[in-house]
Amino acid sequence: MADHAIYPSGDPLTSGGWKEPSPEQMKMIDSLKVFKPDKFIVKDTLPDSVDNSISVYFRPVFSQYANECAQAAGVGYTFTYELNRMRGTNANFNKNQFPHYFTYNFLNSGSEGEGSNYFDGWEILKREGCPYNQDYGGMVPTDDPDLREILWMTGYDKYERAMENRVCEVIALPCGTPEGLDDLKRWLFDHGNGSIYGGVAVFSAGVLYTWQTDTLHQNTPHSGESVITKWHTTVNHAMTIAGYNDSIRYDYNGDGRFTNDLDINGDLVVDMKDWEIGALLMVNSWGYTWGDNGRSWVMYNTLGYKHWEGGIWTQTAHAINTFDYYTPLLKLRAEIDYPDRNNLKIYAGVSSDSGSFKPDKIMDCLMLDHAGGNYPMSGDSSYIDIGLDITSLIADIENNSVAEIFLCVAERDSFFTSVGKIISMSVTDEWGNTVSCAETNLQIADNDTTYLSVVLPVYYNTPLITVSALPEIIPEEPYFFQMISRGGRDPYNWNFIIDYTENENTNDFPSGEFTAAVLPHNNPDNDIIPVELEFRFPFFGNFYDSVFVSTDGYICFENKYYYIQDELSLIENKVIAPHAAELTCYPTNGDGIYFLSAINFFTVIWDSATRTDSFANIKFACRIYSDGKIEFFHADYITEGADWYSGISNGDSKNYIISGISGIYDPSGKNITLNAPDFPNGLAINGSGVLSGTIHEYDKSWILKIRITDWNGISSEKEIGISSSTAMEEETVSDKDFFMNFPNPFNSVTEIRFSLNQSGNFSLIIFNSSGQIACKIFDNSFLKKGTHTLVWRPENYSSGIYYSILTDGSGSSFCCKMLLLK
Repeated sequence: MADHAIYPSGDPLTSGGWKEPSPEQMKMIDSLKVFKPDKFIVKDTLPDSVDNSISVYFRPVFSQYANECAQAAGVGYTFTYELNRMRGTNANFNKNQFPHYFTYNFLNSGSEGEGSNYFDGWEILKREGCPYNQDYGGMVPTDDPDLREILWMTGYDKYERAMENRVCEVIALPCGTPEGLDDLKRWLFDHGNGSIYGGVAVFSAGVLYTWQTDTLHQNTPHSGESVITKWHTTVNHAMTIAGYNDSIRYDYNGDGRFTNDLDINGDLVVDMKDWEIGALLMVNSWGYTWGDNGRSWVMYNTLGYKHWEGGIWTQTAHAINTFDYYTPLLKLRAEIDYPDRNNLKIYAGVSSDSGSFKPDKIMDCLMLDHAGGNYPMSGDSSYIDIGLDITSLIADIENNSVAEIFLCVAERDSFFTSVGKIISMSVTDEWGNTVSCAETNLQIADNDTTYLSVVLPVYYNTPLITVSALPEIIPEEPYFFQMISRGGRDPYNWNFIIDYTENENTNDFPSGEFTAAVLPHNNPDNDIIPVELEFRFPFFGNFYDSVFVSTDGYICFENKYYYIQDELSLIENKVIAPHAAELTCYPTNGDGIYFLSAINFFTVIWDSATRTDSFANIKFACRIYSDGKIEFFHADYITEGADWYSGISNGDSKNYIISGISGIYDPSGKNITLNAPDFPNGLAINGSGVLSGTIHEYDKSWILKIRITDWNGISSEKEIGISSSTAMEEETVSDKDFFMNFPNPFNSVTEIRFSLNQSGNFSLIIFNSSGQIACKIFDNSFLKKGTHTLVWRPENYSSGIYYSILTDGSGSSFCCKMLLLK
């Protein structure tokens, strides 16, 4: 049964439609691209308010029938808005609206009490598309309440027309900080790309019991209108964000003032939880009688709380981009007659061998995976005529070749009660050529997979990088270049290919004066320990001044726990994993985590056990160097047979290495070195193909390996040379190539950089303007020939001029003048 929220009028309103994503789905959600405005395009300041609910692209407010709130928000409002905006069409007309029940009925197990989440709905729209209202029969498939939640659309022509209406990408909009809120507002204002029209977004929160609604105070902007000041601690409802207003105000503490800069909740911190000014504009799916014609303000204050504290789910909104019109390259048609759709998983596959009996590669179909409850195929009939976009299979087929395309129907019928057949199957290419399977009316095999296939030629347009040379980089200055391509299908995704190499590590297990780590949350099972480095660590092209050490045997770059349960989860997260496993430190057994930090390396030792065996001996180490080199060590006599995973990953599922020792039965004494490639660290490429960043190395040349992937998953790669300019002559003195700090002037932190053309003992001491020693960075330490970068954080120093003096073993000194401004 559905939960019900009580509105002040006393009317029960349907809630409970939000379905918590599975752990597997959360990995996908966590990996979504975080929206950032295009800083090269967006320059205007944000307006004080935006209201996209009055746009012609925003459909009229409607009321949900059952627990379909996630699809109402994600499809009914958001998809309809974004697609109409792309096409410049008016969402007030039925022909330009899109039915949220199309996705809901594939996800609800045939029950009005079953919830869903908008991610599943968007995934269906991303893979297969969404029908027009007139093809579907309206927002709902029927007015009959007995059939409303169980009907599936039938008719290949309807599915074919639906394929042109597609989600392109899903993005995350973290909004639990002022900076994140500004990004959300930018999305609402102009999509972060200077567009004339802004976007909308969705979120979920709790609307039971402890949620608090009110009306805005008299003599304040929009006085008397509905406002939500706190959510219930259990998330159960999805809604749409259509705008914001920085002038909305609510007196939380009853002091008669409206402030954002006072600690009103007594936690000794001034943050968003203390804000009384500003609100988002929310549109609900509870009809015009709720709120103010279906709308309500949601105070920015609520964004500062975790959802279990009365905030929104994950403190994050989500949004989509859509295609204008999408044209599939391969379409599959299937006619099936079967009495219980919940028994079936229907999917497609491909083999490059035209004589195969089974596919080499498959394409799952979320909406036809034992879905829809125990009902006939279309809900009221055992017959269904469906169409699937199988374009994604093309990426696994060699261009200009012949391939065999499969329809796969897997039955799971434990009681052998259902009998059915595949009536027909055919495949159509982008030019309208259709190949039909000669075999028809094939009985579906009991508790097995039934295959039908056709053989057809495959041709596609490969995306190609047309840039053959790149402009020279000027060190210490921002670099910007837009990559260019031809062919394939937009949108494209660009990335570097950064290849680390793995070698045997013959060094001894680390020793020295290590410091025992303190667990921030006193959790020996899955804690994260922040560490400030004494150098800038280059990793897959980016620099890091700090890292986070997990009790589960890996280093990461965000204060976030990753559950590395297999090699796939290692690949999907940005980590350095010498020995990722389900580990626990038992201090009573002498376990612990230990650090050793120096100016050019950082070492971690884990002395742990497993969660299931407190006496297991799992001792290993990781050392990272300022030049990007990484070393993994394992002690002798490690407990055998435990599950563990080893490697490094950039977290993009493209750049990673699973180490050669990962998961071996006995890792005792197994050590490896991972060497970073020669790369212009500080230079990045975004998904749109923009090369940008700042590098600090003079007179260097590199070969960049760049990959472009189009929407269909078809990729090509190209190697392109790039170089940096020569240092200024006056910057070269005796035993150094350059010696400087950046930024300069600086506020809280600066990087001191120098390059040595020979190894030796050096000292780096910082003096104030009175000639007194302010800080010894290092004193008579041995440094290798090459470039060095150090970080100085003068936390307890006053503003003024400082001098960093680099002295070599012969007494020769070089000076860098620095200006600290606080």
